[in-house]
Amino acid sequence: MYLDNGTISEMFGKIPRTRLISFFVTHPIDRYQMRDLVKHTQLCRQTITKEVNPLIRFGLVIKERKKYRTNIDGAVFKGLVELNKAITKQVLEYEMQSKQKAQDTAG
Repeated sequence: MYLDNGTISEMFGKIPRTRLISFFVTHPIDRYQMRDLVKHTQLCRQTITKEVNPLIRFGLVIKERKKYRTNIDGAVFKGLVELNKAITKQVLEYEMQSKQKAQDTAG
């Protein structure tokens, strides 16, 4: 099961659309049926149907028959990957600085 602990969701909140964005960005290779998305995101079918349509319109997701996949060639996906990298880098730097400060005050 997919647990939504991605940096995109951490920054923008774990609202349904953000959970779907985070899922598709972190799982770009496979194709998913609706039941797979329900299982992995723990969102209900109606919510996924409502929230995935804008992702299709923005070019992040492609629907092929009854399966959804990430549009890895699209500009939105590439931008979100870069954003995810930048957020991750910032979080790691922040955590390292916090640990260093804690060590400095303890020692």
